[in-house]
Amino acid sequence: MSKIFYKIRSGSYFKLYHRNIVTTNKKTKIYHKNTKLDLYVPFNKNINVNHERLDGNFYMYDINSSIYRILKYVHILKKKCNNHNDSNTKTDKKRLSIDQQIEQIFISYISLYKNVEKNMFLKLTLEVLKCPKLNKKLMSDNEFYEDVVSEILNYDNKEGIDNKTYFYECVIKILSIFIKTNDFFEKTFQKLFFLQILENINTEENINNYMNNFTFLLSCVTHYNRNLKNQLAEIYENAPTVLLKNAPTNDKNILIIKEKKQIIQNSVPIILNIFDKIKIYNYFSDIDICNIFDFLNEFKQHHTIKNVLCKDIHKYFTVSSEIKNLCLFLYFLSSCKYFLHYKIINKEAYKYIYNIIVYRKNELNNPNNMNFFLLAILKHNTQVRQEINLNIKQTTKKLHNVIYINKILGKLEKRKKKDQNIKRIKNIINTKLSNKLHLCLNLKKSIIQKRKMQNQKKLYFFIKQIFLKFLKTNKLNNKLKKTFYQYFLLYHIKKSHTRKKNYQSPCDIIRNLN
Repeated sequence: MSKIFYKIRSGSYFKLYHRNIVTTNKKTKIYHKNTKLDLYVPFNKNINVNHERLDGNFYMYDINSSIYRILKYVHILKKKCNNHNDSNTKTDKKRLSIDQQIEQIFISYISLYKNVEKNMFLKLTLEVLKCPKLNKKLMSDNEFYEDVVSEILNYDNKEGIDNKTYFYECVIKILSIFIKTNDFFEKTFQKLFFLQILENINTEENINNYMNNFTFLLSCVTHYNRNLKNQLAEIYENAPTVLLKNAPTNDKNILIIKEKKQIIQNSVPIILNIFDKIKIYNYFSDIDICNIFDFLNEFKQHHTIKNVLCKDIHKYFTVSSEIKNLCLFLYFLSSCKYFLHYKIINKEAYKYIYNIIVYRKNELNNPNNMNFFLLAILKHNTQVRQEINLNIKQTTKKLHNVIYINKILGKLEKRKKKDQNIKRIKNIINTKLSNKLHLCLNLKKSIIQKRKMQNQKKLYFFIKQIFLKFLKTNKLNNKLKKTFYQYFLLYHIKKSHTRKKNYQSPCDIIRNLN
């Protein structure tokens, strides 16, 4: 008997889809660029892809073994694509080029993906999307791309999913891969898929089992939104003459970017509702916390989950945590819009992470980690200055009515105050217990302040040493130069103000580099 194929879509790249009706013992003859592909397409739930036995016989396999064979060849293809940039290079035993192998695997996937169980379908689709070449091929055919997305949504709408944890793990990973592409959100089905998946996650009572995947999705959304902002900035930064020449295309691009930003903005309330559920979860990883803070900072949102995480920060970050995640979190924490509104919680969390990093400062060898650490210090300093300015403004308002009276006070009043202070110093021994306690507290405060200054001095010289090390090894990029310059500017001393003859300020070194 011969196989029967039906056309399921006209004009599409893949026009044939097997209905799984009859069996045969003949090999399928499918060609790619005039080269025959050694391929069997599935019928009666059997498939043979690129058979290892080089003979003319036909071998029947169970559908599950067929899937695992495809997965095997997807992984092999991924390695080949990494090693060979030229897609025409023949790397197969049967002298098939990479393009031909992609064609072979993809036609098998197309003819198979609707004949398998939902979990196997998700696993197979996820692995196909992880391979860049296959991913590009799937997304290049809009009709088939839409069909795969609708198939995933149909599974999600069905009741009685056996393993929801595995289902949502795969779906979130698939959505994360889609979001990584620049042209996502341009098609209607992409927008619906994104919002529908988030809505379905929001309806779930327990999402703790796939928390890592969910926070990774947040990081993808954050990164995508950041790229959109950069694209808009690049368009607006162009010269007026360039904008006039390409006015229609630029207007169109601006509209597309703003539409994408609006869709992402519409998803923010849904994600904040999900945060209401997960804030009682006690098993976040340090990467999860970084992704959550980065998302909230990017969209300028405040949520109680921030306070909950800062309160129990010692549970999630320890001395043995990765230095990269410590520096990232310190940067995200110091970048919070509402940092001053919850002073005690945020300050304690900042001090805790800062002390761990300073304790492990010898591990700050990576330029990116050093950059985030210095930016965190700079942002924290600006926050402290803002706090001091707020306090000064409040006190000046209170004392505004007293200023006139203070001006009237003459020299006699001032002399009296000086005499009283001298008497207090002389009579320290005879002072009351409360006054002695007050003096002890002031002394303790001054000692703590001196120790803090000493620690800052040590840290300054360590950062200067790292800066010179980066300078010798040519690891200084423009961003890092700018960050170092802002940090050293706080401690900048002119050469004329020092006794050292060979003194050279780091700020002067950076200026000379530019």
